[in-house]
Amino acid sequence: MSTRGVIARLTHVLPPRFCGRYHHWDSYPSGLGQTLWKLYHDHFNCDLNAMLRVLLDQHPAGWSSINGADFNLVSGFTELTSRKSEAREEADGLRPECYCHGDRCEEAWEVTEQNASGSGCEWAYAFAASAHPKHDVMLVLSSYRPSGQKMIGFFGQGDPQAVWLVVGVVDLKREEPDWDELDEARPLDPSFDTQRFERGAQGQTLVHRDEGRLGIYVVRPPQGAPHYVSLVREEGQSCFYCTCSPEEEAPSPDCEHSRAVREHLAKRQEAAQARRRLGLEYSGTRLGSEGHGAPVVWVWEAGRPNLLHPQPSQRLHNHSPCGHEWGYEGSGPAQLALAILLDFSGDEELSLKLHQKFKREVIAKLPREESWSLSGERIEGFWQRHVS
Repeated sequence: MSTRGVIARLTHVLPPRFCGRYHHWDSYPSGLGQTLWKLYHDHFNCDLNAMLRVLLDQHPAGWSSINGADFNLVSGFTELTSRKSEAREEADGLRPECYCHGDRCEEAWEVTEQNASGSGCEWAYAFAASAHPKHDVMLVLSSYRPSGQKMIGFFGQGDPQAVWLVVGVVDLKREEPDWDELDEARPLDPSFDTQRFERGAQGQTLVHRDEGRLGIYVVRPPQGAPHYVSLVREEGQSCFYCTCSPEEEAPSPDCEHSRAVREHLAKRQEAAQARRRLGLEYSGTRLGSEGHGAPVVWVWEAGRPNLLHPQPSQRLHNHSPCGHEWGYEGSGPAQLALAILLDFSGDEELSLKLHQKFKREVIAKLPREESWSLSGERIEGFWQRHVS
């Protein structure tokens, strides 16, 4: 099937930006994603730079398809005017079909996040070297309309307003992922859930941190108006005050809205503690040459990578709309400090309370132009010193 996609280098993480070449068919994860995985391991012997030089630099017009192709053969396109289009394997062996050579000599086309979705591309595979020398990472991205619906492209047409969201992070040095599962994956970007929240969800009580207001939570029941619950910590004890209370300054720990907030916070902290038992590690690197590129921060859970998004921490305190930074005392490092503590602990209020200390003691001292990593044990030590 002619599901259009992009093979690219990652140039910026959040929001995703990439620069690469067009791939015409079949660009689903179970098609092109799986092919790229196999090429990396087999033909290119885990040399990511060599693979990208061939796929991107030596074939600037892009590809009809590389699925099932033998890269030991000379790449080139063969017109199938006298053969059935579905009999590609009978046309010229299984050579990679590019638009640069053979019966096609098309001009170079640089595909980026700016023009890809408008051209009908639905999937993108953006590659980056990680801070860990033993890991190379492939981001699987998919295009979504502003309404939150998956964009479907056809005949070179799509939605130029569509946005690119990360649906999967693949560590190329570990075991092969479930490609069919990635075909159906939902975005990992926390803002996607925010869009769903704003559109409303039926039949459930939703708890949301009220952006920019310390200790205030919005509780939206399935029916009726939202309620606001204030969390105040006094001498290690948590007190809840809800707008449903008949007395304005009286605590309301047992109302349904306060219980919803308490359960929400408990689930977050339980989930964070379970992840910590698996072993967490955080690492940062820069995309680009000589350490001056865009920063990217990974969180490694049981050795598996994922992106550390700034957005959950920005909802608590938006120090830096541009996201994470490190190596000095400033707004970007403050955002990273808050993001790491929030991801590590799940405790929103204590993360807010401690993140400036964490910034000064740890984040500001990281090498600004070099890759770095922070072990879970080091973060745990900081947390225990300041919480207990």
